[in-house]
Amino acid sequence: MPIDSQKLQVAELEGAELDAWVAKAEGIAGLVEHKGRMCWEKEWDPEGRRWDDDMMAWKLWEDYAPSHDWSDGGPIIEREHIEIGSMGAHGWQAAINPLAQDGWALKWLDGPTPLIAAMRAYVSGKFGDEVPLPSPPKD
Repeated sequence: MPIDSQKLQVAELEGAELDAWVAKAEGIAGLVEHKGRMCWEKEWDPEGRRWDDDMMAWKLWEDYAPSHDWSDGGPIIEREHIEIGSMGAHGWQAAINPLAQDGWALKWLDGPTPLIAAMRAYVSGKFGDEVPLPSPPKD
């Protein structure tokens, strides 16, 4: 099957791009890319402790990194019954449990870490083997 040059291979997604597609699959809006990470942009809390007026212009960034942070990716793995297995020195593989999700075929995706493999499997289960260019909007 030919590879569409206008699409990204889910098996190759990583970093902020993979996290953005996980957010899209989760229906999460309002994320922006900041320093190569997906984040929620928050205003400085004027009621919080501050040292000078310049700090009122600061932004606070709260990361959303399901492919790197177990507190973001772990609940998805548990809820979706994603199976994860070690391939030894070759990394990790993950698949959606077909018994838990009607219509999802057991298809293993690889990754250098368990979270990356699991999030690739999740995105593939939602959108297929390829996702369109460009990446989802980074609000």
